[in-house]
Amino acid sequence: MNSLAELILRICGKDFPPVHIDRRDIDNIRRRVVNIEKIRKDLRWSPLVTLENGLIKTKEWFVKHSPVSRRKR
Repeated sequence: MNSLAELILRICGKDFPPVHIDRRDIDNIRRRVVNIEKIRKDLRWSPLVTLENGLIKTKEWFVKHSPVSRRKR
């Protein structure tokens, strides 16, 4: 999660560390790992873009379609 947060902040041009909060009951899982091996195996699927490129494209879409950018046209 820390790496993902840092990546999103970098893509958005923000230069500050993520803010951490105290542990909650829901946080009892010691480690969370995103793994797409099951979908690769079962559905023979693999992503066409990297996570970083997908986040960049998502940011660009939101900037383009935000109400503020529409007023500038």
